[in-house]
Amino acid sequence: MTGVAPRAVLLTRHLPSPTGGGSHMRAWDWVVELAATHHVTVVVTGPEEPVDPALAALAQVGFVRRIKLGGLQPSDVQTTDPEALATLLPPAGETLAVLVVFRMRVLPVGRLVLQRHPVEHRVLDVDDLESRTRASITRAAVRLGMPRGTAKGARATLAYRRLERHDAGGFDVVTVASPTDTDAAWLRRWAPVVEARPNRVPDAVAKPPGPVADPIRLLFVGTLNYLPNEIAVGWLARRLMPALRRDGVAVRLDVVGRRPSPRVRRWAAATPDLHLTADAPDLSAHYAACDAVLVPVRHGGGTKIKVVEAAAHQRPVLGFPAGLRGLPSEPGRDHLEFRTTREAVAAIRRLRDEPGLGARLASSARESLAGLLAAPLEG
Repeated sequence: MTGVAPRAVLLTRHLPSPTGGGSHMRAWDWVVELAATHHVTVVVTGPEEPVDPALAALAQVGFVRRIKLGGLQPSDVQTTDPEALATLLPPAGETLAVLVVFRMRVLPVGRLVLQRHPVEHRVLDVDDLESRTRASITRAAVRLGMPRGTAKGARATLAYRRLERHDAGGFDVVTVASPTDTDAAWLRRWAPVVEARPNRVPDAVAKPPGPVADPIRLLFVGTLNYLPNEIAVGWLARRLMPALRRDGVAVRLDVVGRRPSPRVRRWAAATPDLHLTADAPDLSAHYAACDAVLVPVRHGGGTKIKVVEAAAHQRPVLGFPAGLRGLPSEPGRDHLEFRTTREAVAAIRRLRDEPGLGARLASSARESLAGLLAAPLEG
């Protein structure tokens, strides 16, 4: 770019990163897009963390202290000190070309920015319908027998529903991860335009899968203190692995992810052939070593980054329909679906016994999801 670039501000709870969790990667995708044509300021409403040099090369990054709102607001909705926020922004009254408010939880911070600055283009990226996601996570708490978590989730669901219906207007565009969410009529109260902005991941330099190993190697990845992923690990440990042993299917299951909860650690320790790897800095070796990626997720919302990552690494995916929703892929062609433990065992047996099936699924999924693969990371 030449001359003075227009200013863009991204407000986010999560530090943008090309290799973190789903929200970190979605925030990173925003930075990459904005930095192509704008001078970008990223305001992170969270604890200060080391900034990756790749991010520092694209944007000015600042951190502000979170202040939780009381009353009828969801417990994780945040504002911040206006004076602290002002130190990261241009002088009051200066026009911003773009403001991106990433997720409902930082909407009050976005309101503070709009009070200080005229903004030419205002974007609210909700990623997913938050009240629906909270309702799903509440059901996950019920499944795990967590009465306090269930009560907290129910309160958050109602609070987000109020926030979504009464306090999210005044934007030019609302973006969601899945095209299936763009027809929600009440999103039009927030902005005249609702667009799908799919979750994307950096492409990987990976080889297609070879012949299935003996034992077959399965992989599950995710943030392991997130309730939907905890329930998935519980199903793997208590339902799938015993069923595979009864059926005579030899497997090795690798569960890899950040911040495993005590519950996940207990299940892993008690389950033969289940290997837990916590906080792996790079998932590439784990994808390369596996024959297939499992997505046994039945709760949560949006689209699952792990499905797109598997396509980037050319590994076939097997999962519940809820874990595969909202993506341009089809069961039988791009992945194998199951709805019960018995169907999951049958899908794994099929992958083991049908030569070339994994490679065909992975190749087809990679073609179907090609639009969600960003440029590979350098280095």
